[in-house]
Amino acid sequence: MVTVEVTPLNAEAGYYMDVLSESNYLEAQRSGIDSYLIWMVGNLTESMEIELAEAIRMMTSYGNDGFYLTSLKPDSNYYALAVGIDEKGLSTTEVVAVPFRTLPAPQSENEIDVTITGPEEGRFTVDVTTTNEDPYVITSYPTTITGEISDEEIAAWVISNNMAWGAIEQITYVGDQTLYEGGKSGWEYEVIAFGYSAGMATTPAIRKRFAVPEGGDPQACSFAMNLEFKDFDMIATVAPSDHSVVYISDVMEEEYYQALLAKFSDPQQALAENLEAMISAYIAELGSRAKVVDMIATMGPLHYTMRYRAVTEYRQWCVPVDAQGNPTAPFSVGEKFMSPNEVRSDAALTLKGWTYYDGTDLYNLDPEKYKGFKGFAAVAIEVEPSDDAVEWWSYIALDDLTDRARAVIINNLLIAPTQKNLTSQLIACYWGTNTIMGVAKDAEGNYGPLLMEVIELSKEGAAEVPDGF
Repeated sequence: MVTVEVTPLNAEAGYYMDVLSESNYLEAQRSGIDSYLIWMVGNLTESMEIELAEAIRMMTSYGNDGFYLTSLKPDSNYYALAVGIDEKGLSTTEVVAVPFRTLPAPQSENEIDVTITGPEEGRFTVDVTTTNEDPYVITSYPTTITGEISDEEIAAWVISNNMAWGAIEQITYVGDQTLYEGGKSGWEYEVIAFGYSAGMATTPAIRKRFAVPEGGDPQACSFAMNLEFKDFDMIATVAPSDHSVVYISDVMEEEYYQALLAKFSDPQQALAENLEAMISAYIAELGSRAKVVDMIATMGPLHYTMRYRAVTEYRQWCVPVDAQGNPTAPFSVGEKFMSPNEVRSDAALTLKGWTYYDGTDLYNLDPEKYKGFKGFAAVAIEVEPSDDAVEWWSYIALDDLTDRARAVIINNLLIAPTQKNLTSQLIACYWGTNTIMGVAKDAEGNYGPLLMEVIELSKEGAAEVPDGF
């Protein structure tokens, strides 16, 4: 584990901090730090689907800050760096960089043995025996994903793959274990085990393969499909006649389906084109076809939700597939479903008033009470619901959101880190342009008009913190 701490000379000025490998640091020097910052901002906006201003604010630190890393390669050169940045994401200072070298990977004398038996009742038993209490990682993947990764690289790949999702602790064990592994019918998997400590492999990796028995006949499998609409979500369900058949299912707009049928004379070819487009879109995010197919292919009953457009026709489709995502039986297409038009309520939320303070001033008054406000604006809002409102939500989000779709605003309010039915609250916000949002719901479950007010927050305009705040 590597801990990085930064202490700026100006606690009020924003800066960016990072750790780069030696090769990436030298490349950043050659291309210029602003080129690297622009690339980093673009990567954030694309991967997280956020606005430019929000990405820059996510990158910006104020005052003493730091972080720790557990995913660096052992016995390798790195640079910890910090540089001032402005509201455009460009550098305002020279880069301060400190070189360091990670320690060699610790070596464990733990001898790990893995035995796979089964299947019984559709699951394989994985017995793990160890010779000491040193921690180790054990997990399994389809061989379509890991088959071409060498024995020398597999442990680092597993660590990186799980560290990115914060899941490494969930597959780390100590001592003898009995685990149960399943998988998709007809697919081959491998169990991977190796000693592990602080982001590094401490023993060579063990790899053991097992094959899940073939399932039922895909040609004989039928699918019962249904769509329901609630609030702004479309709820899709699929019930296959054979729970051992691997399949992929999705929903498409009827207009798109008809366009495919017009382009291809064979409906099966049209749907195959749609499947390939779906897989290709996910490959851009996940990096390989094998990862995509493992993620979207399933067995047994399926239930998922997604957003819909009002007064729009939709269809579901299903198709059995192999481990490469190739159809093993014809596509099944469900009947058309028409999404409803939204019923608007008169239940409303009114903004009675708002003011804001410098969150750092609040933090200095009471670091425990206002620990989340340092470096931010602290906005106090007061709202009032109408008599017919039974539930309401209010919050503040970055940027001018008045051009966002109504459904997007309401969904964001429902998942915002706040409580419902508050009439007043103090919210930590980024400096700059923000939007106060709110909505109320009536007894019939219908939402009323949106409360939307754009506000500008600057340190110069912050109110003085009153006594006793």
